[in-house]
Amino acid sequence: MHMNSLFSKTGKGLLEIKYRSHQLPEEAFRVLCLIDGRTTFGELVDKSRIAEIALGSVLTALANNGYIKELIRLAAGLDVPNCAAPPAICEGTAALSSAQGTVPPTAPARASERFPSTNTAER
Repeated sequence: MHMNSLFSKTGKGLLEIKYRSHQLPEEAFRVLCLIDGRTTFGELVDKSRIAEIALGSVLTALANNGYIKELIRLAAGLDVPNCAAPPAICEGTAALSSAQGTVPPTAPARASERFPSTNTAER
């Protein structure tokens, strides 16, 4: 794991915290609770008080089982984007494109452009 990697909970991860339905090991559950989309891997090492290698294994297992996902790897020296919105919003293309200096493509305006018709009579 890269020390500047960021992680976010998935829907499955959020449900696990709410209902404890999959009986995650206590260590994995504690790490899952620490993940907020803003805390880097290096900060998770400090907060979790788990050795770096062991934490990497826990995060890999959580990601492989769909509880978390890696958002981005920040370049050294860059701060986490300051966003008042929830972390899920920050991970979108707008936050990434502003960090990269590019503008994301716009979505098609009409539904017919987004969802091609399967009706052969309309073609």
